[in-house]
Amino acid sequence: MKRFFAIVLSIFVSSVFTAARARADDIAKYVTAEEITGVVVEADTGKPIANAIVAIRFERNNTGHSGPHCFRSMAVEADAQGRFRFAPWTQEKTQANATYGDVKAYKAGYAVPWHGVEVHQARRSVLGIPFSDTIRIPKTDVRLELKPFVGSDEGRIKEVERLASQFTCRWQAEFDDMVLLTTIREEIAASPIANKKDGRYTHSEWINNWIKLNSPKN
Repeated sequence: MKRFFAIVLSIFVSSVFTAARARADDIAKYVTAEEITGVVVEADTGKPIANAIVAIRFERNNTGHSGPHCFRSMAVEADAQGRFRFAPWTQEKTQANATYGDVKAYKAGYAVPWHGVEVHQARRSVLGIPFSDTIRIPKTDVRLELKPFVGSDEGRIKEVERLASQFTCRWQAEFDDMVLLTTIREEIAASPIANKKDGRYTHSEWINNWIKLNSPKN
């Protein structure tokens, strides 16, 4: 009987060790992306939207918390034909075992989509076992559609402030998205309620403080 329990215990310990090692192996050493390109157009007409700002954030789910964690946030400006490009990149120490990118477009006068367009990683496992230490996002081309904003000045300010505060990421993250924040600041400054207080700050003060807090030197 003692021998039986010893065998069971040995199997249990071995299983725990194997499971722990498998979880460690799931964490990728690198996340790497090929170029991500696309176009921003009006949803109803298909007409390109010149100089729109396109932002992308990458999330991982194995955070140890209740929700996803953003580890990379970038933004670029589209050209006169609405075309944009994110250059290839590689990042270490993301603690990601899987990821996806959420892409959104922004421009004054157009509503900010609640859900963006997702870009997904290439297959990294067979039968649940990772065969690479790298998560790879393959070359992708996406189409982003925007509709004109319809609503109040207050509604618009809340929409762009939400984009500035929730779509960008900072804590333990790589980021190059300041063009998004500064362009939002320009729209807020032009709003008739820019100097209206919302709590402690006016809207202009809020975005200026947010940019200062989230600038690369901080």
